[in-house]
Amino acid sequence: MGTITLYIMVGPPASGKTTFAKKHLIKDDAWAYISRDEIRFSIITDQDKYFSKEKEVFKTFVNSIIKNLKSPNIHNIIADATHLNWQSRNKLLQAIPASLKKSLDIIPVVIEAEPRDIIERNNARTGLSKLPDDALRMMYKRFIDPKTDPFEYTAIMYANTSKQLEVVEQPKIFYTKEDIKVKPMTLKSLIQKKKEELNRRNMDNF
Repeated sequence: MGTITLYIMVGPPASGKTTFAKKHLIKDDAWAYISRDEIRFSIITDQDKYFSKEKEVFKTFVNSIIKNLKSPNIHNIIADATHLNWQSRNKLLQAIPASLKKSLDIIPVVIEAEPRDIIERNNARTGLSKLPDDALRMMYKRFIDPKTDPFEYTAIMYANTSKQLEVVEQPKIFYTKEDIKVKPMTLKSLIQKKKEELNRRNMDNF
């Protein structure tokens, strides 16, 4: 069995994880897309609370990933859930058998977006997928960058769905991504870009 890449989506609800995954990652039938929300909504009913059957949801989520890891036709797997901190990412990684992780590349895909955009997208949702604003803000604040995780990822990908800025980070190398083309970007220029974004954000919140 050849190397398989597991893309772990990271970001609060309504940040654009699913849209980004389906638009920019999935290329052909060798990709498997597994959504924890899709599994959740196939299990719970309108009378249930959002997290009422989370153990069953997580078990089904992991089993689907493992099934695709064993498939000879799948070379890329997208695990779509919030995965906001190391604990949640580690929970997923620990659930995958060590024998399958030997030939596995693991790439967190961090989806960033402005809080006002997240709230606006969330308010456009209906049913159980629409979260209270307070819960959404709390989840937004719980985010911890996988760059700090005690785990050696193959790479970390960053995408900002508010500013259309897509940044891919590999160890010690920074890139900007424009559609399919990938161009080198120095750390100095990336820091400057981040400073400019922060300044604009502060002006927006003034």
